[in-house]
Amino acid sequence: MEIRLLEDCERGAGLELAWEVFLRYDAADYSREGIDAFGYALHDPLYVRRLKFYGAFENGEMLGVLATREGGSHIALFFVDGAHHCKGIGRALVRQAQKDCAEGELTVHSSPYAVEIYRRLGFESSGEKEEKDGIAYIPMKWQRK
Repeated sequence: MEIRLLEDCERGAGLELAWEVFLRYDAADYSREGIDAFGYALHDPLYVRRLKFYGAFENGEMLGVLATREGGSHIALFFVDGAHHCKGIGRALVRQAQKDCAEGELTVHSSPYAVEIYRRLGFESSGEKEEKDGIAYIPMKWQRK
């Protein structure tokens, strides 16, 4: 498996993967407003341009995507193709983002679906469940030790 930064021309495939996985695993926890808000963000060129994208590849196929913002200190997107869950792909993506995080602290607004995944990756809750624009999330953070 190869973890690397995505080329600009690969971002569309990463966003498409994020949308497909979101619809399959996360959307059930969201209102129509939240689903629409997430879809809008994925299609907002100003938002997408601010993100640093990592991809997980095997035999040339993108299996997972992670994007950070705020200088690499906040995970904005983190999705692994459902057929490849529990194979270490997500862990490898997060480890790369942690390694590249100059601040030594990485935050995320976790979907309810992903809270346990982030806990297994060393994140802790840093607040109560919140909702903005119909998107429910739990703030979490990881700190380098």
